[in-house]
Amino acid sequence: MKKFFFFLTKITICVVIIIVVFIAGSDWYIHVNQPGYYQSQYSINIRNLSYYSTDGFITDIIVPIPQLNHEDVFFDESMQGQTFGNWKSVLVATDDGKMLALQSTGNNLSDISASFVTDYRRIGTTRWEINDLSLIPVIEQPDNNGMSQFSHSTTIVYIPRKFSSIHEENSPPITVDIEYIVFGDRTGSDYIDDYQLQGTIVIPEDYSGKIPLAVHAYSRAPIPRDGNITWLRINPESP
Repeated sequence: MKKFFFFLTKITICVVIIIVVFIAGSDWYIHVNQPGYYQSQYSINIRNLSYYSTDGFITDIIVPIPQLNHEDVFFDESMQGQTFGNWKSVLVATDDGKMLALQSTGNNLSDISASFVTDYRRIGTTRWEINDLSLIPVIEQPDNNGMSQFSHSTTIVYIPRKFSSIHEENSPPITVDIEYIVFGDRTGSDYIDDYQLQGTIVIPEDYSGKIPLAVHAYSRAPIPRDGNITWLRINPESP
């Protein structure tokens, strides 16, 4: 009888081991062979507009458009005609190429918080690194006291009409903050880092025209193994 129970115990242990190995192997196989997916997000935040007005009925602030691997991240129809409070998005043709205008009517201006997000897209054979992300148009910016060497690239924000303060006292400056993120693989075996391009400028009072925007690059692991989800600055390589 003891031999029988001993034999039964060994059989049970072997069955349990086989089941555990099968489950672990199946999970590994599914994870390795399933396609990965990624997602892109583009955000524009413009503050302190309520302190200013322009000399026209229509106010435009024109910002760059994100690209990945030299292709537009968003379809035109997903960027055209979106409403953000009192502002509406309009694709426009400029001397520097296609850009995105945020447009408002009337003189009661309000802050802008605009965000565009893609659906989850399957990762194909193409991979990317930080240099494959861009905000177009990309322009050459002369070195300003050595500071341009710390930027990933330079784009522009275009202000067609001057902003004038509507208050007698000093008004806080209008700030433009742009953030473009490509979230790497979240489901499959293609571990691509998250990448971010970010830039901030101040719009001078009573100024119209192009304003260079220095773009800085950041990265982080898509699934942090150490629990650290902090963005890390990527400095451009020295020429």
